[in-house]
Amino acid sequence: MKSSPLRFISPIILGLLFNTSFAQEAWTLTSCVEYAKTHNLDIQKAGNSVKTSEVQELQSKLAFMPTANINGGYYWNFGLTIDPISNTRQPGSRQTFSATAAGNWTLLSGGRNLFQLQQARMNRVAAIYQFEEVKNNVSLNIASAYLQIIVNLQLEEVSQGQLTTSMQSLERTKLLFDNGAISKDDYLQSLAQMRNDQGNVTSAMNAVRLTKLQLYQILQLETDFENFEIAMPSLDLESLSLSGYGSVALQSDAVSKQPSVRAAAANAESAKYGIRLAESGRYPTLFFLA
Repeated sequence: MKSSPLRFISPIILGLLFNTSFAQEAWTLTSCVEYAKTHNLDIQKAGNSVKTSEVQELQSKLAFMPTANINGGYYWNFGLTIDPISNTRQPGSRQTFSATAAGNWTLLSGGRNLFQLQQARMNRVAAIYQFEEVKNNVSLNIASAYLQIIVNLQLEEVSQGQLTTSMQSLERTKLLFDNGAISKDDYLQSLAQMRNDQGNVTSAMNAVRLTKLQLYQILQLETDFENFEIAMPSLDLESLSLSGYGSVALQSDAVSKQPSVRAAAANAESAKYGIRLAESGRYPTLFFLA
């Protein structure tokens, strides 16, 4: 049974994933994941590996079948030819046709074909789980980048609010300073706070842009980056439950269901069949030729 690519994402991410009340022009977490499944190069490469393993398994099955070769030739000779009956040279032309057929079937090979087929099957199973693992990793990377954008947007909003407050405070401080109510040091301190808040806003804006670029690169989009926007979800955090997500339970579930763990187990089985395949070379091979 295959595990879902987002099985181990926290409830907050799942809430984002299934929120469908966003504007269509913005990228939701769902649309990001679905787009990556068909456009991400790592996922496409892993999918091609599955197809290759299926072809190799088919080749291993066909190794049990007999081999047949049929050859034919048609010859047309002009000029002097030798009559095969009288063994004399005669002018003219001669046409001949020949055909041969041969076949062979491996009867005994020390189990080589069987071990090769079993190894090919385990390689296919491992390729499937590795394909799921790649989709899992890409989905997690997308979710992480998506959430980081939301966090940075919130931090930018907070820094903008702080800048507004410090600018208002600077106006009051300047008014007091102009009227001699406070010292110049107090005024300069208020000015320095405002400049510091301006720097925080700039840093927050850069952080938003960088995290958007990270998600943009994961999706490998070809659209204009300046028009790339994500949908801001509306979540009721109080309704989310974290019960049943203990570390011990997650670890136990991961050991039995994570694609990476299953892929490693399949590769281990494939290696065992590879050893037996190599050992089969000690035994003689018996062919049936016809």
